[in-house]
Amino acid sequence: MRKLICLSSLILALSVSTQANTGLTFLTFSSLPRGNALGEAFTAVSGDLTAAGYNPAGLAGMTQFQFAFMHKAWVQDVYLNYGAFAFPYRNSLFHWSLTLSTAPEIELRDSPTTEPLGIFDANDVALSFGWAKKIRSLDVGLTGKWLYEKIYTYSASGWGVDLGAQYGYRDFRFGASILNLGPAMKFRQEDFSLPTLYRLGASYLLPEHYFDGNWLLLADLVKPKGFDPYVNLGMEYSYEKRFFARLGYKGGEANQSDFAFGLGVRYKKYTVDYSYIPFKLNLGNSHQIAFILSW
Repeated sequence: MRKLICLSSLILALSVSTQANTGLTFLTFSSLPRGNALGEAFTAVSGDLTAAGYNPAGLAGMTQFQFAFMHKAWVQDVYLNYGAFAFPYRNSLFHWSLTLSTAPEIELRDSPTTEPLGIFDANDVALSFGWAKKIRSLDVGLTGKWLYEKIYTYSASGWGVDLGAQYGYRDFRFGASILNLGPAMKFRQEDFSLPTLYRLGASYLLPEHYFDGNWLLLADLVKPKGFDPYVNLGMEYSYEKRFFARLGYKGGEANQSDFAFGLGVRYKKYTVDYSYIPFKLNLGNSHQIAFILSW
């Protein structure tokens, strides 16, 4: 019985937010470094696979095939791998992605002891397939997800959807999206809902060039389920569309990071993006790198 109580507590700690009664928190991790470095203020940005993590309508602006692979080193030895592919077809854009999150070598105990009873991993999987399209002056997008989580010998599965829209006006762009919308899931005897996010965003591409480059300013209003809304801000400098520098700020009392930084290099059809996030409360730092191929 003590062993069962210990395992149940661990399951709740890893997969369920007690304040919001939501699970699968890995779905709230941004997928690619560009969005991370911009403080996750990406709801109103269009044109590359990064948009899939914030607003599926942002993929409607893509005109090329694109493949991306990312590795993220998170806190406490948690890591996340992400692969995605997008392709235009008959005036629409289709995309799929696979996300794998792992918390390795968790010690199993049923009481305070010198040696654990064993070691196990916690694993999360999300397989997504989506569609985006320009309809006159409005871009729309929809993504469906199959979700799976396993901790020790226990597992849960379910599904969710993302939906969004974007509208461009001169040098401005506006976006709105709802992410991780779907039915509740059950992990053993515990019911929990998906970590639904409501997002509004705006971006502005400065018409003037400063330091011989382009400047993109971004702002998002984010409302997570069970938490107060907060504001994310981002700024990107690009030189000759080949070299990029990014700075972001993420608000919200529940978030364990404030500022983020990032760099990017593009050469012909190859792009490498990097982001760095320092965490509060001595949780360490996160490094994220992605390789993107466009053709």
